[in-house]
Amino acid sequence: EGREREAALMGEVRERESQVAAVEDQVSLLDREAQLLRDKVEGMQSDKVGMLAERRRLQAALQELRGNIRVICRIKPAADPAQPPILTMRGPVKPLGFGLEITDPSQTREVVRGTPTPMRVGGLREAARFVFDHVLEPQTSQAEVFDEVAEMVESVLDGYKVCIFAYGQTGSGKTYTMQGHSAEGGDVGADAKEAGLIPRAVEKVFSEAKERAADGWTHCIQVSFVEIYREQFRDLLDNRYGLEKQMEITRDEAGNPHVSNLISMEVLNAEVVHTLLRRAARARATSATSSNDRSSRSHAVFTLKVEGFNKATGQSISGG
Repeated sequence: EGREREAALMGEVRERESQVAAVEDQVSLLDREAQLLRDKVEGMQSDKVGMLAERRRLQAALQELRGNIRVICRIKPAADPAQPPILTMRGPVKPLGFGLEITDPSQTREVVRGTPTPMRVGGLREAARFVFDHVLEPQTSQAEVFDEVAEMVESVLDGYKVCIFAYGQTGSGKTYTMQGHSAEGGDVGADAKEAGLIPRAVEKVFSEAKERAADGWTHCIQVSFVEIYREQFRDLLDNRYGLEKQMEITRDEAGNPHVSNLISMEVLNAEVVHTLLRRAARARATSATSSNDRSSRSHAVFTLKVEGFNKATGQSISGG
């Protein structure tokens, strides 16, 4: 009986040893499969880095094809829609862009491009034709205006420097185009219909930064807002509006210009920036004009800087 018991135990030990060997073989197989998956993921990450670099290259090439410097004309809606239009879009004018014709309801004009001033032919003034990279008609929405520069804004997160500025006479709609209703303390979020380029650009940058966080990117975003009024700087993010402080244009070690003593504030989300924009809008110098009862009487420069770092790849970017 003892021998039978011993034989049974030996058989059970051999069975357990066989089961352990099978498990070890399975673990070894799973380890090999896991390593293959790790190698595959590493390869995919490497491919993704290459694809992102290629995307940046292609985007830069596209911007160069469109023009690193682009001039877009936006036509402001007429104060009296019943009157004949003075400005008329003529285009596209290939390969230059889109034309803009200045007409005169009281005279018949023929357009000649390249003349510095209107000419007179047969007693009638001859109009001028101007060509821009694009012309936005009066019915163009704020969202459609932003579509023209959205890719440039996105390239900030790739480390590029971008500048967008509005130029025009007093009351032509510069502040509305750039800020929208934030100029009157209204809703400035990109979901607001009348939001301008600045709040929409802010939303775009934070949205893209959030998406890239999944790829290991972390970003530090800072903003500043300065007004130039009567040849004096005013820091629109400094809530001590009545305090005069020495501000002047200087250059850093890299030769980049900046305004001394200007507050540059780190921001964590777009809503914080919208709050700052509303506060800055209330601080700007304004007065009434013949076409606008609350027109900005100064120049304003809003700056957004982005510093990014990817711990997984060791990449870093600096854009703004």
